[in-house]
Amino acid sequence: MNCVFPTNVTTAPGWILIGSASCTVAGIAPNLTLIPLDLNITIPAGQTYAFALGGFSVAYTTGTTGCPTMASDGNILIKEGFGGTLTSTIGNRRFNGRVTYDYGDPNAALVWSPATGLSGTTIVNPKSSPPLAGPITYTVTVTGTAGAQTHLQ
Repeated sequence: MNCVFPTNVTTAPGWILIGSASCTVAGIAPNLTLIPLDLNITIPAGQTYAFALGGFSVAYTTGTTGCPTMASDGNILIKEGFGGTLTSTIGNRRFNGRVTYDYGDPNAALVWSPATGLSGTTIVNPKSSPPLAGPITYTVTVTGTAGAQTHLQ
């Protein structure tokens, strides 16, 4: 893949503002700052999308030419890209942060067990406050609308 970096994301063709958020910077890694955006974007199979993050303290390091893959799994590839500001770019940069995403059936039902110490048993990311007696292994059962189940520990 040959990377093409826009010189100005705010005016470049094909770049659309899809969200913005205010947040308080938590510092540098490992104290990552959560950027509270729920973008609800569907990326069709085989398509390439790019996202630009702007603002103060967006951390990048020097990357490699050609936009190599920096992280991947069976569903998504995260590639190096560009850094700088929204109006002045620097090519070959690696984003120093964490990307989270979800996929699959948006109507899937979740059930966590045991309920001990959990803030909820039917939500995606419950907070855990287990008793001090020892570790607890939690299991989540995900049931899709077609009835298929997946169990994870």
